[in-house]
Amino acid sequence: MTEDILVGGWHSALMALERNPHLCREIWLLSKENRSSFIEREAVIATAGLRPQFVDRKTLTKIYGGDGHHGVVLKRKLPNLTPLKEFLNNLGDKKRKNPLILVLDRIQDPGNFGACLRVAACAGADAVIYPNNNSAQITSAVAQAASGALDVLKLVRVPNVANALRELSKIGIWLIGSAEAGDRSLYDVDFSLSTAIIVGNEGSGIRELTRNLCDIVVSLPSGGELSSLNVSNAATVLIYEALRQRISSSEMS
Repeated sequence: MTEDILVGGWHSALMALERNPHLCREIWLLSKENRSSFIEREAVIATAGLRPQFVDRKTLTKIYGGDGHHGVVLKRKLPNLTPLKEFLNNLGDKKRKNPLILVLDRIQDPGNFGACLRVAACAGADAVIYPNNNSAQITSAVAQAASGALDVLKLVRVPNVANALRELSKIGIWLIGSAEAGDRSLYDVDFSLSTAIIVGNEGSGIRELTRNLCDIVVSLPSGGELSSLNVSNAATVLIYEALRQRISSSEMS
């Protein structure tokens, strides 16, 4: 992994500037189009101790490595990671009721990885756990797909997903894996309990060892000729079903 990453777009840039200004290093804006946008956000940029550099579109695209910057590029340090032990201790200290965790088992594609982070952040997940080997890591491409999630989520990188799942199980976290040939439909499972949702590699899915550690493995129903979703789409369906159940349970209590 590189020490710094580039973030494009105001949404992701502002999230970093507001939440983690100490991680922000440089910012570039389009010389004409973004003058008004800069004025609106000048105080936030100044609070982070940055002085914007105004450049033309060709230069900004070259800095970012593509044209998906939407007129602003921020250079920032990698997000802070939370050790697994610290995360688990905090869960116990805060007596967090029924935590929701997303576990990524060897997701390779940066777009999928970032999209999974984004949906976890949108659903209010307590953390995303992922391995430090055989997996996508935090890069500029992941930051683009995550769209600000890097500065919202607790990111827990572990040397071994299986060991992390064992630790989660020890404290009463329900381990729910996802696979095309699952044991039950996701709609027949109670996600309102303390839950870790595990999704696997784009090609091979969750590993056999991971599957064996799960309390249950669910499948997503299919109504067409294709039998499986992209992993980030599957994660979206799963985590929002968990959110739906939790909202429903809260309203009834």
